[in-house]
Amino acid sequence: MTDLQNLNVLIVEDDADIGKLLQISLAGAGIDSVYAPNGQIALDYLETTQPDLILLDLNLPTINGWKVLEYAKSRYGKTFQVIVITANTDEVNRLVGKMQDVTSYIQKPFQTDEILTHIRQILELH
Repeated sequence: MTDLQNLNVLIVEDDADIGKLLQISLAGAGIDSVYAPNGQIALDYLETTQPDLILLDLNLPTINGWKVLEYAKSRYGKTFQVIVITANTDEVNRLVGKMQDVTSYIQKPFQTDEILTHIRQILELH
């Protein structure tokens, strides 16, 4: 990844208000994003496009976030970063996140500035 304006970000979030808030916040920082309101739409997007970054909710209807991540990794390897944004802060989900090479783990509710801070940190590290 090079800079914010060149990022390809996939937002996977079933709460439309949160999804749109994330899109608006990213757009305000000059970042283009695609919003997927469920796991199936995320999988459809991943069929044709490799993201640089996925903002991933875990509690999705039908296909959960871990399955979306599993598919993305099987298709593209470890060539993208993942920020999990979830209310699931239990130790089991955090351990799964570590095993799945999740870059950051953000607890809901969150401040949009927190997301941008994590994205900037990821850019600096990679």
